[in-house]
Amino acid sequence: MKIGILGGTFDPPHVGHLAVAESVRDQLELDEVVFVPAARNPMKDRRAHAGHKHRLAMLRVMAEGKPGLGVSDIEITRGGSSYMVETLEELHLVQPADYWLILGSDALQGFSEWRHPERICRFAGVAAVIRPPMEKVTFPLPDYLENVLDWVECRPPNISSTRVRSMLQRRDEDVVRWLDPRVYEYIQRHRLYRIED
Repeated sequence: MKIGILGGTFDPPHVGHLAVAESVRDQLELDEVVFVPAARNPMKDRRAHAGHKHRLAMLRVMAEGKPGLGVSDIEITRGGSSYMVETLEELHLVQPADYWLILGSDALQGFSEWRHPERICRFAGVAAVIRPPMEKVTFPLPDYLENVLDWVECRPPNISSTRVRSMLQRRDEDVVRWLDPRVYEYIQRHRLYRIED
């Protein structure tokens, strides 16, 4: 079994997350890509705007019916700060498989600041997502990445969760193009990301 792990806050999940997951799944011929929402991202000071329950639910409706995509609550169930090394250790115990950690170029550049990055590379390969044509990596890569790194070309939509939240707060109708329709419906039904009048 070959499984990709795409971690993040997903606050909210959007079409860019979906494009990355599907590109890595297809190019690396993975059986599944699993979205793993963080309980608390130690690289960010602020709390998520939507609670754990809502972020999990939005990911589940986005992944539903899409081949080779899944969602895990492993970090939310564990609670506290979410460290990928602990997540991969636990995953290997409950579901032994060949794992790939999916990272964008920004995350790859800061990877050496993660908790135990060398240990992560013993548990998983690293799928580095870059825009075509192959971006030139202008920063040095640590030696421990040399034999575990796979490059994946993807041109995801130029959108971020921060921008989506801002559009939702302004009630900008153009936001629908950046969200799975079922995610948008969930956000509306639960009145998420609103600044109340």
